[in-house]
Amino acid sequence: MVVLNPLKVYIENYDELGFPPDHSVQAPHFPDKSRAENTYTAAFSDTIFIEMVDFLEKGGTGYKRLTGKQPVGLRYANLVIHCRSVKMDEKGVPVEVVVRAEKAARSKAKPKAFIHWEHDRFQFERIGYFCVDKESTPEKAVFNRTILLKEDREKNINHSICYGMTALLFKPVLSAAYPLRLCYEP
Repeated sequence: MVVLNPLKVYIENYDELGFPPDHSVQAPHFPDKSRAENTYTAAFSDTIFIEMVDFLEKGGTGYKRLTGKQPVGLRYANLVIHCRSVKMDEKGVPVEVVVRAEKAARSKAKPKAFIHWEHDRFQFERIGYFCVDKESTPEKAVFNRTILLKEDREKNINHSICYGMTALLFKPVLSAAYPLRLCYEP
């Protein structure tokens, strides 16, 4: 999986959640529930990555993702996270969000949305369709976005920077049984 524009999230109370050191979650290869038996194991630790567009320090009306005051759920992890602090770079762009997490079943705050995340900055779900570049190798996969999925208005207004994607590290989430289903043209 791939996160195109990763934002580091540190869960400050991770040890209090009672997860083992090598904790992982099961997630479907395809979001379609009819294929729920086709899952993979995703590592989960005190540091994860979310899409930069899934965080705004001050969210506007209709923004349903993580903000300084609005919690959000983590898809497949069954956790709700609350922003505690934000570390910015010299240009004022967030580079890390420190959060507290609680199990979704025990959370008094019901999140407006559940966002995707990745342990290693990999996630294509929700982003669009990609084709494998001719220069791609097993060691360094290169993908080209061909179709962008519909974006919500709030996300486009608050994150109007276009992030080009020319090369990404690749973690072979899809095994030989599930080859990449991208529009590869030899």
